Amino acid sequence: MPNTRDDLTYPLLWAGLDEALRVIKVDPKSPEAWKFLGQMELSRRIPSLSLSPAFSLTFDAVRDLGPARCSYALRRAHELIPQDYTTLVALARLFIERTMLGEARIAMEKAIRIPTINLSQVENNELAKNTIAEIREKMGERPSLEWQNLSELDQVVSRLIATGRIKQLADLLEKAYPEDRASWDEIDKVATARLQLGEPQQARGLWSRSKAPAQDGIRQARIAATYLAEGDFDRARKMYHEAIEASPKLFEAHYGLALLEQDSGNADEAHDHALIAMDLSGDNKNRFTAAQGIAGRVSRFQTRPTRVPALQDVELLNPVR
Repeated sequence: MPNTRDDLTYPLLWAGLDEALRVIKVDPKSPEAWKFLGQMELSRRIPSLSLSPAFSLTFDAVRDLGPARCSYALRRAHELIPQDYTTLVALARLFIERTMLGEARIAMEKAIRIPTINLSQVENNELAKNTIAEIREKMGERPSLEWQNLSELDQVVSRLIATGRIKQLADLLEKAYPEDRASWDEIDKVATARLQLGEPQQARGLWSRSKAPAQDGIRQARIAATYLAEGDFDRARKMYHEAIEASPKLFEAHYGLALLEQDSGNADEAHDHALIAMDLSGDNKNRFTAAQGIAGRVSRFQTRPTRVPALQDVELLNPVR
């Protein structure tokens, strides 16, 4: 089924998400449910050709929410069933897409050590060995992590990102930015890295304890993202509402809430917040297109008129404004 037909693919995806989350609620240690949830998230694609999926220390709700949900679900599955081949392959695929080469290499090296059970796995392992060799070449020798000043730290950070060493990057930044002295922007970088590594609990702790950000609502929206990554829609919803109360024009909060309500089956709320997110996207085409996609997907399931009538025609606008 072509993934360009959202009207066909998303109802199936939502049904799968509902079932996986239902099982997890009953049995939080169900490896198959976590694996299925991760695979469903991996099947999604951002509706924009201009937004690179590559890892960045700058948090972007449109780019990062889906992969954060995917990485956490697949890591949970791997923790519960370390020898599951398809989970490791999915993790490797996600990390390659995000240019998180160190994590991708680890996942593939674990996968090829698992005894194969069919010809497809044998063939895949041969390809994986070639990919591992290519990754090793791209990563090169491990760079020095020594630095004496902020300029040298920036150079080390740039080298780690360029060579896909995101775990080492997160560890380095945590040492470089002690929580009691670091600014919000510095802690935000560490927490963003942790979230993309599939560690939302660590990210949440960092965002919760950091100094106040310059913009109201950002802390609550970032914490909401960590709960969304864990599949805890109730806590995520609460934090997104707190973010919107603190900053009614915060795109990140409205977009995240629209995504959450879409996946919760609440079409009316999803449509409302998607329209607001579109209106708040400014000249950012990626933001507009992503929010427009949510509005379009849920519109046929609405049971009431939008509660933001002033924006009811916004989804018809050209995303290139």
